[in-house]
Amino acid sequence: MKPIDEFLIYCDVELGLALNTIKAYGRDLRQFINFIETDKIDAQSANRYIASLNVKPNSVRRKYMTLRALFSFLINVKHILDQHELVRLEPMSREHVKPRPIDGSKINDILSKTDCLLDKVLIELIYATGLRVSEVCSLKKSSMLWQKGLCRFIGKGNIERVVPVGKPCLELLRHYLSLRPDQKDDLLVRENGESIDRFFVYRRVSKYGDIYPHQLRHSFATHLLDNDAPLATVQSLLGHTDINTTQAYLAISEKRKRKVYQECFLGDKS
Repeated sequence: MKPIDEFLIYCDVELGLALNTIKAYGRDLRQFINFIETDKIDAQSANRYIASLNVKPNSVRRKYMTLRALFSFLINVKHILDQHELVRLEPMSREHVKPRPIDGSKINDILSKTDCLLDKVLIELIYATGLRVSEVCSLKKSSMLWQKGLCRFIGKGNIERVVPVGKPCLELLRHYLSLRPDQKDDLLVRENGESIDRFFVYRRVSKYGDIYPHQLRHSFATHLLDNDAPLATVQSLLGHTDINTTQAYLAISEKRKRKVYQECFLGDKS
């Protein structure tokens, strides 16, 4: 019997938890297992999973507490997990919901060192367009308007969006597609030809260190604002229906500008 199944039975038989609670545990843990695939259950894989979530804070908090409950079971009941793994499970913070932008130099460094073409395409495409992971997974070959340098797709809220795609990204996509042996209409597929999903994207991007797909989208927006792009334009590119959502990126951008100014003119490196 798998550890997850044993944990859910333990919650029912030994702890007597409510059926709805056990069902919620099961949903959260199946999502976690799908994310880590063949990786072992430990603090490292759990931290990667929590950091990958792009959901409301309450949902992140619930999933985090589910993992803590599982870890306690594996440590204290099954004795198959080191007790220090619970300590290594990072505490909840706002950064899990609103990741910090990544410096463009770090992104370029990762791209230059990545020898996996699919990984390179994923990172370049998300950073160059600011698309959500779900939107990247839904792209078709017909989504690309090659001559116009645009990408057209149905985004969140079933609303059509058209975003520009830079020349380096277009060239990389063309190269990737030229090597594809399959005839599927999906713009991006796994090496075995199967469709990609958001868990696959998170795994492939996050293996390059402290970098996650939503951080690339976050960086896309912040770097545009750093270069004085109008807030309304960034809102349109991100597909935000409420400009107040985009305002959060503006606050980060202004903070970054103040920091650069202080370093350049006031000699403050703190």
